Amino acid sequence: MVIDTATSLRLLELHYLPEPPTHTNKQASVLRWAAAGKSNGDIAEITGLTRRNCECYRGEIFRKLGVATRGQVQSPMSAASREK
Repeated sequence: MVIDTATSLRLLELHYLPEPPTHTNKQASVLRWAAAGKSNGDIAEITGLTRRNCECYRGEIFRKLGVATRGQVQSPMSAASREK
């Protein structure tokens, strides 16, 4: 998978943080399903959360990773899900 320069730089920044961002269990679940390419609606159905909760968890994940769009976070999420 090809990632853009901004995403590559953000990954490097995250790698060198004293402590990497941590996620709650529910955030980690949303992160894994989003990395698999699932939509918020799909993730809500799979996890039993509401669509709005999935959007909120996704927003928190984006904030912690310092990204603004799903496209910026797709590759880091895939990498994070493989590490577990």
